Amino acid sequence: MPPLTQEVINGNLDKIVPENIYNDTVLPLLQELLAKPGFDPAVKFDFDKHIIFNPATDYEKYKPVMLPEIDIDHPDAISDMAFTLAFPLYSEEAVDTMRYEIFQKDIFRNHSRMANLTKFKGMDVQIAGQIGDTPFTKDAITHPKVMEIFNKLAGLELVYMMPYEVGSINFGIKPVKQVEDEKNNKEYYLAQNAQAFDENSDFVRGWHHDSNSFSLITMLSDTKDMIGGETALKTGDGRILKINNYQKGWASLVHAHCLNHIALKPYCSIERITAVTALRAKDPLHMDPTVLTTIKPSVLHRSLYNEYYPEWMDYRLEIMLEKLKWLREKVQKDKKKGKDFNQIEMINYLEDLSNYTKATWREFEVVDEGKYYQPEKKKFILNWRDVEGSEMSQKIMKFDL
Repeated sequence: MPPLTQEVINGNLDKIVPENIYNDTVLPLLQELLAKPGFDPAVKFDFDKHIIFNPATDYEKYKPVMLPEIDIDHPDAISDMAFTLAFPLYSEEAVDTMRYEIFQKDIFRNHSRMANLTKFKGMDVQIAGQIGDTPFTKDAITHPKVMEIFNKLAGLELVYMMPYEVGSINFGIKPVKQVEDEKNNKEYYLAQNAQAFDENSDFVRGWHHDSNSFSLITMLSDTKDMIGGETALKTGDGRILKINNYQKGWASLVHAHCLNHIALKPYCSIERITAVTALRAKDPLHMDPTVLTTIKPSVLHRSLYNEYYPEWMDYRLEIMLEKLKWLREKVQKDKKKGKDFNQIEMINYLEDLSNYTKATWREFEVVDEGKYYQPEKKKFILNWRDVEGSEMSQKIMKFDL
């Protein structure tokens, strides 16, 4: 893994997008928005106005594919849901307002870094940690009624992993001439996209499993002329499936920690801009297999060291505190009820908590560098509420994977 260099600690300042590149590529997009008739950058998020998902029909129409249906049996699965096809979520005005917020010069330059995980031929930028400065986007993603949609699709209550990972942006843009050349050779690029699954293929981000459980992928670009740009994933029996029905404002929900997937390179389109939100189980007693593998600051330039790790620790410590609070209350309640103290059950709880604690730091850069031992990855109890009365009350669990 990449080392913990001073550049990483300082926030990857060498990867800041130069002002001239912002002026040449992003500013024109902002100016185009401001010139759009009726566009109001001061609009506030309104669920009834800005959400186009129709519960009466869309839950059935965009019914999730389940993990067993694609032969995936993963020890870190927090539900049986695998993925959805893209479904209609945000109105045109909502997407335009999100775009307006990220195109602001101070937001773009303060929170973006040149990407390092792509083969996309053009300018690739990733933006994260900006959600505190983009109020419309924050409300559009985290509004309780919006979260209800994700919860029902996922089959359990979700919450965003931490504020830094709400609406992170993958921003790819190409020169106009390159796009014109692609449009003039459309048949070639259709064939390229059809075969875009070998190790030499063009991609926005290569084959990977996300560090977090679920990912909400929202398309913020017009896909009318786009060839490619899909999310592809591998099934347990080796097949490759595509989520290929993205439109502007449409989103897909993917159990991305359990699915090997890839974002394919778009052709015939100047831009591909997506917002990705990392999600986990809301219940602190439910399994949380989140890791740092693909998102830590030494791997992903947009994860700024002194912003990312304090948020990471705040979220992890909150989970630990909630688990300890629940366990303490359980011990007290069991005593009042006159129950025998169950040592085996307690060992399982505390082993699980210990494994979660170690998982919090096992991928720190100093561990990768060998400055501290790296504990083995362990499996977790799916939900602490299910321990009492189960086999885990009578037998110490094997946490080895």
